[in-house]
Amino acid sequence: MNETANTERAVYEASDGRKTILALAFLVLLPFLISLPIMFAKRSLHGLWSDALSAGVLALLFGAWMVFLLIQVLTSFRTRVEFNDEAVKVRVPNWRGPNAGFGFVKKEIPYDQIAAVETRGEIYQAAAVPVLTRASCIVLKDGERVTLGYVNEHDDDPDFDYTKMASLIAERANVPLSDKGRVVAGGHISAMRRGTPAWDKDSIPDDDYLEFRRRNHWLMFGMAIGLIGLAVVGVLIDIYRTGFYIGS
Repeated sequence: MNETANTERAVYEASDGRKTILALAFLVLLPFLISLPIMFAKRSLHGLWSDALSAGVLALLFGAWMVFLLIQVLTSFRTRVEFNDEAVKVRVPNWRGPNAGFGFVKKEIPYDQIAAVETRGEIYQAAAVPVLTRASCIVLKDGERVTLGYVNEHDDDPDFDYTKMASLIAERANVPLSDKGRVVAGGHISAMRRGTPAWDKDSIPDDDYLEFRRRNHWLMFGMAIGLIGLAVVGVLIDIYRTGFYIGS
């Protein structure tokens, strides 16, 4: 994240390196995405239904991942938070839970129209793994809420440090920065449909949060070990098939 700051002005946006890498990755992978429907069509026309099914499943999975990558590209190019002496200008994704979408919120908010700035932890489930995020939100005097964004609570150097931005907004607006505790927010996918829980939802006890942290740690560790194990098994199978044997 680039930060340009002086006593009156600060700008937060993605670095040129991040924008370039994400854009190049998308462009490099795009021809392969385009080729998958063609592969599916050709194999279907020749009656190779098993191969066609494999190509179709791969196209769906890879297509979903490319949509996610495209959203990351757009978020990097468009997200911008600019602090001036009288107002903060925000251009942030229209968040559905921690999921950025194709839409963006663009707004100039005078500091004297800000009633409070709030943050809270939101715990989502992704493939049974609890994901610990922190949301930051601007509360206007007319009751409108503008969600700045989300950071992973385990990420010490987020691409967009919305928590730091929230703190700076509260300082400039001379309003409290309120921590609303932590809530269980459901699943990542369901959040895209239902949005986030109400901000007046009761916070979970600290013991429950610590249990979520332990689950997150051990499940992520187990998944990493499982992936390493699969890679090792794959290498051993390849060695066996090529006729090389370990031992005498």
